[in-house]
Amino acid sequence: MSRGLALAGLVILLSASCKTAKPDPHAPQQSLEGFTMTRSKDGVPVWKLKARLAILREDTKKALLTEPVLEVQEEGKLVLRARALRGTAHIETHDVLLTGSAKLDFVQEDSVLETEELQFVPATRQFKSDRDVVLRRPGAVIRGTGCVAGADLSEVRVFNQRSVIQPGAANRGTGLRGSSR
Repeated sequence: MSRGLALAGLVILLSASCKTAKPDPHAPQQSLEGFTMTRSKDGVPVWKLKARLAILREDTKKALLTEPVLEVQEEGKLVLRARALRGTAHIETHDVLLTGSAKLDFVQEDSVLETEELQFVPATRQFKSDRDVVLRRPGAVIRGTGCVAGADLSEVRVFNQRSVIQPGAANRGTGLRGSSR
């Protein structure tokens, strides 16, 4: 509990004290092992961001993350888990950018989206990428460039698709939408 209060105080301090967006190599920073940031609505967890290590930078209002894992819940059930080698969390907007072998697991659907860079925008509850993506679902592998995925799993769009549908998949349906933009 005290760790959560300390983190909340640090976030407020960082938000209030930052005046410039230019990185300053001598700017104050703080390292936190076992970093966790949680968002709840009416006492129910909505998403949780964890990282092995976070470096909080006052000058950029960002946390630089090592081995971040972002979990999204719907009605108390885990539906999405995103992970990467590195990441950045914006302290004010809570936008998260996952970089380096980013992977988005659709836990309840046995599907995985892989890309080099994946952004989570909490305001719209969407994951986005403009990089090459591979979506693996039972019976199908979808390759494309760019994607948008709703955190509630209502829609997954892969742009500039190059699909490989395995036999029998047409009868099961894949729930995908394609676009050439």
